[in-house]
Amino acid sequence: SRCVHLTYLDLSENLLEGQLPPALASLPKLVYLSLSGNSFSGEIPASFGSFPAIETLILSANLLTGTIPKELGNLRTVKMLQLAYNPFSPSRLAPELGNISSLESIWVSGNNLFGDIPDSFARLSQLTDLDVSSNKLTGPIPSWIFQLTNLIQIELFNNSFTGELIRGWSNLTALRRF
Repeated sequence: SRCVHLTYLDLSENLLEGQLPPALASLPKLVYLSLSGNSFSGEIPASFGSFPAIETLILSANLLTGTIPKELGNLRTVKMLQLAYNPFSPSRLAPELGNISSLESIWVSGNNLFGDIPDSFARLSQLTDLDVSSNKLTGPIPSWIFQLTNLIQIELFNNSFTGELIRGWSNLTALRRF
């Protein structure tokens, strides 16, 4: 790629279509990428797990299919990951996403996710926003959520969680929205 100095790319809310270009991940200084609100289709390229400097990756509200690639768990600099409202195939939330220690916000609403929230997410100690709403998630609300003391917002609505709300709320002193 010749755009070696490009740091910010926002093509959101256009009429773009086709597959996501895998070569975007080779932009060495790209820290912000928003392609939301378009008609991109096909799978998220595995290469998107190798952005060298990305901090914000927004792919929400497209027509992306397949599953959320486990390779995204290789991202080391991403703080905001927004993949919501894509018609992904029914699948579990990739536990590898719990490896992204820099992650502050994850938005995976309306993505045909089922099963539970992976325990690996307990390692996301920088997380301020967890939005897994409008999926088909089940099981109890994980107790480790109450150990993520930086959480400001937790969105779990429109799923099928079961069980009791456990103690631990007092640990979430930054929480503003549940």
